[in-house]
Amino acid sequence: MKQKREHRLRGGLLRNRAGAVRLLWLWLAGFAVYFIWNWGAEFVFAQTLGRLHSHAMNLNYNDAVQAPLWASMVLRGYEPLLAVVQSVGTIIIFFSLKRLLHNHGDHEGFDLHCLARWTLLGLVAALAGTGLCLLTDSLRLEFPLSEPRLSLSLLEALPVCLLATMAGEVFMMDYLYESARAHLRLVPSVALLVAVEFVAEAGWHLSWIGRINVLLQILLCCALHDRYGLAAATGLWFGWSFAASALFAQGTGSVWTVYHVSEAWLTGGSHGLFNGACMTALLVGVLVWLRPWKRWLKKTA
Repeated sequence: MKQKREHRLRGGLLRNRAGAVRLLWLWLAGFAVYFIWNWGAEFVFAQTLGRLHSHAMNLNYNDAVQAPLWASMVLRGYEPLLAVVQSVGTIIIFFSLKRLLHNHGDHEGFDLHCLARWTLLGLVAALAGTGLCLLTDSLRLEFPLSEPRLSLSLLEALPVCLLATMAGEVFMMDYLYESARAHLRLVPSVALLVAVEFVAEAGWHLSWIGRINVLLQILLCCALHDRYGLAAATGLWFGWSFAASALFAQGTGSVWTVYHVSEAWLTGGSHGLFNGACMTALLVGVLVWLRPWKRWLKKTA
């Protein structure tokens, strides 16, 4: 009688019959914590440094040249510092939530050698894609290669980009994907992640190539996470994002500025390389190289 009563209690609204927290509550808690933390950090910054930032932004050029040190520091550091605080907080929170809710006390660790290898691959892939677009005259350089715009902000962007990429992977793969795989099979788990990424990337504004790339990106992230852990996906997208935003990018702020000429299906047009066929070729190529379906078929067998 006592065992039957305990069995009924464990199979309730919050937990399943195995005693684990249901996936719906894990995801709802994850999204709630994610948005509360990021919006909360932004609100606190807006009420503190944001006031100084607004005051500093009102300085004209002549005033900015003679501005006090605090104004220069706020102008340069407000957005990067906010991004670092949000990213570090997200990493700590979701590592802790994973340990608390999933009862996972043994983390595989973060392989720095794996991170370096996949960062290099991401850099090479982004540069190769950009080079292909330049060779086919789909993109053009706004300034010649002899006039790169190098600045200290390029080095400042490295830790910001790395932490932001890692925070996204911790939330999506280490928390959402692993919690889904603990309750569901591979296909519905991937489908849920694709839906989340589609909303995050505003997929309804992407071309049909961009939508295919969303699916391929999630498949690749799952494959890397299953085989190498957190470091591989973090490195790949860190290298890609840094090259695509800080080295070659449309608009200002990058070392070399490029602008779209033609063949939007190849370059992605105004949405960037992610919306083009170059990205599709990269994703398919890495997936074929990894061949994750062999591992997935063994798990489902």
